Amino acid sequence: MTTRADVRSFNLAIDRFIETDIPEARLEFKKLIATEALRSIVMKNPVKTGRSRGNWNVTRTAPSRAVNVNQFDKEGSATIERGMAKIDKSKDGEDIFVTNNVEYINLLEDGSSQQAREGMVRKTIEEIDLHYARP
Repeated sequence: MTTRADVRSFNLAIDRFIETDIPEARLEFKKLIATEALRSIVMKNPVKTGRSRGNWNVTRTAPSRAVNVNQFDKEGSATIERGMAKIDKSKDGEDIFVTNNVEYINLLEDGSSQQAREGMVRKTIEEIDLHYARP
């Protein structure tokens, strides 16, 4: 027989779960998606000089408007590492932005390079959507 104490205990357990486990799981999932997006976008970015690849920026709370004219990263690993450090510091409730403000980034996204005819961001979003879509 179920008692009021059992029901109260069950409700308290659900409340604790909602207050602690769900926000933590939501944050970890957000970090996972942001990390996958960052890696995919950076590695899909066409490379000639490495300037556009090196100018992917990760910020929290507001998108970056920065362009670092001296930031080059042909391999992409430094850009990913720099972005992941910021993703790791994210807190629940913060947005995570992955942006690039070099003047020709839209041309690259629109397929101006033979290396990335399908874009970088658009293709990454499609892949993540397919991977995490609900049946």
